[in-house]
Amino acid sequence: MRIHKRAMKRLALALAVPGMAAGALAGFAAAPALASTAQQSARPPVFERISGFSNDLSSSMNVQVTGGYFDNGSVSLGLLGGLATVSLTQGTQTVYLLPGGFTYNLHPGTCSGTIKLTAGLYILGGTGAYSGVTGTGSATLTGDISVPRQFNGGCNLNIANPMSLAAHLNLVATATLSPTAG
Repeated sequence: MRIHKRAMKRLALALAVPGMAAGALAGFAAAPALASTAQQSARPPVFERISGFSNDLSSSMNVQVTGGYFDNGSVSLGLLGGLATVSLTQGTQTVYLLPGGFTYNLHPGTCSGTIKLTAGLYILGGTGAYSGVTGTGSATLTGDISVPRQFNGGCNLNIANPMSLAAHLNLVATATLSPTAG
């Protein structure tokens, strides 16, 4: 008996997407659309990664969440410790950042360099898809910076005027999540 290509494709779709009929997906293009919704892993605890970048020193940045959840949104940064809110399309996560390490290297000849902030974190809970989820982990913010030169030739480190600074920041935070008992 000869198996047709179309029948094999339907069989593959039925196996790859349990609970959905093969005809429910008109083609492979529908699969990426399903991947952008927030979905909790079936077996907690789950691992979560929040990553993002910014080209300025603003207090928020766009982020993508992967691992136990797949979502995107923004985070308001508590860079020196404190509460931060991760606002995502399927809800929010409240994160407490512990004060951590801060290092920087500024080359006096070019007034450019690197920065690195590290912090422990606690996920205290959330709303929507993240309701009742808690966890612990760590966050690292790295960046390349450039500051203006002063009239005397030195580097101007006055961060009170963030418009005078150029920066590219990368955020990576990871945590192990568990649902709150109750």
